[in-house]
Amino acid sequence: MANYNLSIGYANAQSTLKYNDFSRLNMRFNTDVKFMKNLECSLDVAYSNTTRNLRDDGMGNGQMLSPGMLSLIKSPVLAAYNPDQYGRFTASMADYDCFNLSNPLSILENGDASNKNRLEYTLFSLSAMPKWKINRNLTLSEKVSYVLNNVTERSFIPDEGGPAFTESGDDMTVNRARAYSSKQLSVASDTRIDWSCRYGGHVIHLLEVSVI
Repeated sequence: MANYNLSIGYANAQSTLKYNDFSRLNMRFNTDVKFMKNLECSLDVAYSNTTRNLRDDGMGNGQMLSPGMLSLIKSPVLAAYNPDQYGRFTASMADYDCFNLSNPLSILENGDASNKNRLEYTLFSLSAMPKWKINRNLTLSEKVSYVLNNVTERSFIPDEGGPAFTESGDDMTVNRARAYSSKQLSVASDTRIDWSCRYGGHVIHLLEVSVI
């Protein structure tokens, strides 16, 4: 005899700002299986993946590299594209303006890629708990769990569309690339021996636990 449960969830949030979206996928599978009268096992498997676009937000050291902030303070009369000799806009994106403000559209377009300005968080967990009822008084159980967390962040500021800015003190640069990665792996074991017996109006209960 067995019971099963499978649940799947998906979320996708489209931001007003281009290339600033968010998505998440969740999956979980549970089952309780009874192999014999005195032997059963529970299994739980979960997976989650979260992905979102990363952009600079706010202002640091007087430098404005955030597309969201730039779009709010930049004058609308300053076009995002270069005009040709007849005054018609071309596909060529404009550089920073006379006020030394970056072109937010150029930062967005030139900074978008699968390996740029992206955050990805992955979680995977697996746990199993077999339980053996040796006799009416003695039970042996074991719970083993495996958990994996993985986080990856990548940030990129292109040299197109923005003025030179300071990085790490007084050093000037025209672009910036950063990467961060973190992984955590944990394995745990919980072994229990449970013994209980009734003597008249009294109950004696002994529990031995071993956790690794």
